[in-house]
Amino acid sequence: MDADGKNVRRLTGPPTSDICPAWSPDSQQIVFVLQRNLQERNHDIYIIDADGNNLRNLTNHQSDDQEPAWFDPTFSVASAGRSTSVYLINADGTNERKWLENPMGFGGVAWSPDGKFVALNQFADEGESHPFVIELRTGKQRNITKRQHAAWGMNFYDPTWSGVGRWLALVCRQRDEIRADICIIKAGGDGLKQLTNAADKHQYGGPSWSPDGEKIAFHGGGIFVMDRNGRNRIQLSPKGRHPDWSPDGTKIAFYSNLHNIAQQDIYVMNADGANIVRLTDDPAPDRLPAWSPDGQWVAFMSSVNRTGWDIYVVNANGGDKIRVTTHPDADTRPTWVIPDRSLPVDTRGKRVTFWGRLKSKK
Repeated sequence: MDADGKNVRRLTGPPTSDICPAWSPDSQQIVFVLQRNLQERNHDIYIIDADGNNLRNLTNHQSDDQEPAWFDPTFSVASAGRSTSVYLINADGTNERKWLENPMGFGGVAWSPDGKFVALNQFADEGESHPFVIELRTGKQRNITKRQHAAWGMNFYDPTWSGVGRWLALVCRQRDEIRADICIIKAGGDGLKQLTNAADKHQYGGPSWSPDGEKIAFHGGGIFVMDRNGRNRIQLSPKGRHPDWSPDGTKIAFYSNLHNIAQQDIYVMNADGANIVRLTDDPAPDRLPAWSPDGQWVAFMSSVNRTGWDIYVVNANGGDKIRVTTHPDADTRPTWVIPDRSLPVDTRGKRVTFWGRLKSKK
């Protein structure tokens, strides 16, 4: 469908569950996760032409394949959970091969702005979590928090690249404590700095860099913003989660129950906290806002019937929300794509990636 809700075309249909769509760089194909048998709860990767024709099955495994993505260079992302591996596969379903393996699992994947590196968590014994930075072309890995983990006694999660790609924001947590804080570290593993101190009951999380890399928005008892060195911290909203900066850096979207404690809606405010505007207003929970690249729309997930999730969009200036997906199962975590600008991508449109549990062929 168009971003204004027109020209809606159904590409797949029941009784399957179809989730996590991702466009090819040339906008000619869509790769997605499909659950053919709703009783078995098993997911595989499929690809379909943008006009709804030529559906092809790329994977056929006993366990789940999840979150396919096109990118450049041709390396894949990793799955959350235990006993997982990282696989590569060509867009025609050929040449499937294992790239990385970690019996304890992977998670928290983030691509560098230039598409040359991926940051992801690798889990270890006794609940340890270490962010690694991997050079995609060579496969060289660097544990960027190994020294700090031993010295600080912390685990580190959810790496997020700054807009210029030199720094990563992390959620850091003492191994024996519930509280969580925001840290930053250079991509090379130096300069770790804890920016917050959750001495109160709050758990800080959801770090989101401003487009220029100078500020970080985050949640924890409200929406906050601070300089990248942790100074000048300002609370922008008394409630809210999952802040997301607009592409021009002037606004922040988030979800909150500001107006109704039993209702989660999508909000937008100026980057200084002024002019908070509620974009959605209905009993269904609306969560995880994501700005469109042109800053005109906000995508989000909503559960109208409270039994499943679908993707919606709403104009950033307000208006009726537009339903993009209609499925009996869950469509979550919307992401916008510019086919000729998105990073990371494979500009040749030749390969697709997926991540899932360690598995064997059926």
